[in-house]
Amino acid sequence: MEKLKEIVLKYKNIIAVLLTIFVAIGINVTFNKELNALKLDSSAYNIFYIIAIIGVFLLIYYSFKIRDKRLWICSIILGLIFAICLTIGDICNVYKDTLLPSSKKFALYLLIKIITYFILFSSIIAIILKKLPEIVEKWNKENKEYKYFTTNKKSFWIIFGVFLISYIPFFLYYYPGSFQYDAINALDQIVGNIPYKDHQPIIYTVFLGLFWNFGKVVFNNGNIGIALCTIVQMISTALVLSYLIYYMAKKNVPTKYRIITFVFLLINPIIPMYTVRIEKSIYFALLLTLVTIQIIEMMTNKDEYFKKKIHYVTLPIEILIMSLLRNNGIYITILLFIILLILNRKYWKNILLLLLTPIIIFYIIKGPVWNALNIIPEDAREALSVPVQQFARIIKYERDSLSDEEYNEIHKYLNMTDEEIIEKYVPTLSDNIKANINEEAFANDKIGLIKLYFDLAIKYPGQTISSFLINNYGYYAPNNDIVYGVQMYNEESILVCSSFNSPDNDLKNIKLLESKIIENINQHFLQKDIPVISMISTSLGLYFWILLFGLVYIIYAKKYRLINAYIPMFLLWATTIVGPLVEIRYVYALILFAIPLLGITAFYKENDSIN
Repeated sequence: MEKLKEIVLKYKNIIAVLLTIFVAIGINVTFNKELNALKLDSSAYNIFYIIAIIGVFLLIYYSFKIRDKRLWICSIILGLIFAICLTIGDICNVYKDTLLPSSKKFALYLLIKIITYFILFSSIIAIILKKLPEIVEKWNKENKEYKYFTTNKKSFWIIFGVFLISYIPFFLYYYPGSFQYDAINALDQIVGNIPYKDHQPIIYTVFLGLFWNFGKVVFNNGNIGIALCTIVQMISTALVLSYLIYYMAKKNVPTKYRIITFVFLLINPIIPMYTVRIEKSIYFALLLTLVTIQIIEMMTNKDEYFKKKIHYVTLPIEILIMSLLRNNGIYITILLFIILLILNRKYWKNILLLLLTPIIIFYIIKGPVWNALNIIPEDAREALSVPVQQFARIIKYERDSLSDEEYNEIHKYLNMTDEEIIEKYVPTLSDNIKANINEEAFANDKIGLIKLYFDLAIKYPGQTISSFLINNYGYYAPNNDIVYGVQMYNEESILVCSSFNSPDNDLKNIKLLESKIIENINQHFLQKDIPVISMISTSLGLYFWILLFGLVYIIYAKKYRLINAYIPMFLLWATTIVGPLVEIRYVYALILFAIPLLGITAFYKENDSIN
């Protein structure tokens, strides 16, 4: 190893040139599936390309000057992860609707791409990790507080007001709110069109019903009730985001970084759009943000945190409501409980009380309480996106090589013909197949379905991996070219509202504000056709990368106990990659909290504490 190090240092200029040449070629390598050949994109060679390659050389050259073994280990690991994620994104964007090539040349193409991205990312990360401690120290030393941007209550309410005002144009544009089919399903339960079913969280259905009925009783108009519900959600979002900025000030995050965070949360168009979205996931994201703040405080100020009795009320309530809003909330809580218990054995009694209590109450509500109220349990199919996508893909591409037993087993669990499966299979969305699961067969033989999945995975590893990656790659690949979860104000909005079946249905979208800006946001910013801005707005993979970078940085900086701060958000990500599709609402909390979390942990000092 020392000999290799000496050679690299001696010939670093030559190596930097060779790596630059490799990157220059690797960036422009393309694969032609029809010809099974690697080609170079000749259209890329222009003056801007030459400037970019000079920049690559300087990047590699300066990274070679870094003599920090620990830093390079962190940079190499993270650079490799980023390279693999971006390569998966490239491949899935091109081949998501067809078979992936299986030739050796395609494998060579993948290797070239991974190495190219790896060289770039590991160099960039190494330089950032080298400079970041200096920036942290400088910003902490030169920190300047502003009268209306500090830890006082006046600052909190001013920031709250600014956030709230910024949501008003979107409220008027989408009045009484941006409706989704899940909300219509909840309203159908409220007016008695369908029985109460836990597919839509009962707690949110009741919450929405309170506003709907209030509007009907007081104003004889359900639309007004829904508008009030949207206003409450706007206020809730503004309060949580203002508290987030306030908490960053309490943790001594420099004013510069707090201002950057504030501006990002203010101008990111997805936030006001989701603030007026009638949907359970908004409150779930807000509660997960509050829970994560409590976990940070628990781990950075343990003795004081566990002494305050209020935490034994607020944290269990936040966790319980969060878990009742989305099922992955309880999975996050259980895993968080186990991890915190292992890492903080000294405080095991406190952790038991704080996290086990809401878990127990959750299952009491979901079991005896819901049974007593005759609420229909949630379908088992909701957790089966991964296996059903594998079944569908294998039927589409490997039907002739299936044994009779395998073929019959697949159709035992899917109430669909081969033709229906092929027609309805969408690689990036499992709902079409999931809706046709034979629930009785699954209930009678759950182990059989799991066994079938793994048997087919062994026999068809390529199709199994493809079905999994294509269904979730947007959660870790920033270059994902598909966006789900952007509500357009058009016939879709009218169709959603009109699907609500009520004798005196007065639910309707009424555009109270004509706004070209919001229309442009809908049509361009959030449809990924504006470079950089679209990525910042909707690239879920980007926020995952921010989480990864923050985690690697605190490991490099040896702030090990702050690893606990990242656990809730990583658990959120882990529970969504097995979901039905890549959609903004499922990881909306990442958009709200990834950048603040990076700041809190990067600028944290051991002697910091909250008053």
